[in-house]
Amino acid sequence: MKKENENPVVYRDANYENQVRKDLESSKVALQSVLDVWNSLELIPCTDIYQLIFNPQKIYSDAINKLAIVPVTAGRFQVSKQAFINTLDIPIPDQLYRAAKQARQLLGGVPGLWAIENNEVIMVEDEASVLIEKNNVYASGKKQIEFAEKLNSFISTLNELNELTGGTLLNHQFAFQYWNGKIQLIETDDRHRKAVLIPEVLKVWLSNIK
Repeated sequence: MKKENENPVVYRDANYENQVRKDLESSKVALQSVLDVWNSLELIPCTDIYQLIFNPQKIYSDAINKLAIVPVTAGRFQVSKQAFINTLDIPIPDQLYRAAKQARQLLGGVPGLWAIENNEVIMVEDEASVLIEKNNVYASGKKQIEFAEKLNSFISTLNELNELTGGTLLNHQFAFQYWNGKIQLIETDDRHRKAVLIPEVLKVWLSNIK
C-alpha cells in the first residue's frame, strides 16, 4: 500500500497529471489488446502481463513447449521435441508480437503497475497514484509553506502581467537566459510564454528553508 505524505502539497502539475491519466488509459487499452490476442491463441493462461509484453517470444515458446507432448514410440530412434513441434499446426504469434511492441512504447512497461483478473487487465491504483503525483511538491513547516505560497503568487502575477503586456515580459531571449534553470517558460496557444515552476528546483529551494 502506498504511504501517504502527510505534509501539505504546495505544488501540483495539473497538465502533467492529466497527461499521465490519458497515457494510463491508452496503455490499459493496449495491454488488454495484448491479453486478448494471447487468449485467442488458446495456449495457457497469462498471469504476468509485464512479462508477456517484454518477453512475448519466450512466453510463447515456453507455452508451446509445455503443451507439446512428444509421443513415446517403439524402437531405437525417438523424435526430438522440436522436430515434433514442427509437425504441429501451432498458432502464429505475429499479431501478439506487434501488440506487445505497441504496449511497450506506452506505460505498459512499468513494473507493478498492471495486473490480470478474470482475463481483464487492471490498473494497480497505488502504483498509478505514484506516477500521477510524481511532480507533487510537499512543504514541511510554516516557513516552507509561506515561501511556496509567495512563489506561487509570484508566478501567477508574472504570467498575468506578461499577458497584459502582450508577452513582452517573457517572450524576449533575455528572459530565457535569466530564468533558465529557475523556472520553465512554455509556449501557450496564443504564442506567448507562460512561466511554470520546475518541481525539482522547487524541492531544492524548499530544502534550504528550515
